[in-house]
Amino acid sequence: MLRLGVLLLLVASFAASATPADAGRFTLQGTVTRVVDGDTLHVQLLSGRVERIRLLGIDTPEVGVCGAGRATAASRSLALGRSTTLRGDATQATRDRYGRLLAYVWLPSGDLGYQLLRRGLARVYVFDRPFERLSAYRRAEAEGRGKVTCEG
Repeated sequence: MLRLGVLLLLVASFAASATPADAGRFTLQGTVTRVVDGDTLHVQLLSGRVERIRLLGIDTPEVGVCGAGRATAASRSLALGRSTTLRGDATQATRDRYGRLLAYVWLPSGDLGYQLLRRGLARVYVFDRPFERLSAYRRAEAEGRGKVTCEG
């Protein structure tokens, strides 16, 4: 009886900690209302709720680091005020540790993260496991490599 109880406890524990395969998959529509930096935006969803978004699969320089201003300016130019489709990735979490929604940001001009990589303003960023667009992002990063330099 004790063995059965332990087994049931283990099964229940595993079930509670398992996440559905598509936990991060979602599609939302909205408008970009603010660009915080190259890889963080605010989007007002069609429901009226405003979400902080962290672009999946890329990292841009932090404020004060060479290239940060250019990455932020590019994101602002490409995205601010534009309609967007936010897409989650089934291989990733829905939110990061800061509560930001993790998403690919699709604009009328295409995938924002991909565009930043192609311009040399971002690098591919894999948090804990590969993401769906990794191959495409690596190609874009290779194309953008060396386009932006820092002097002085």
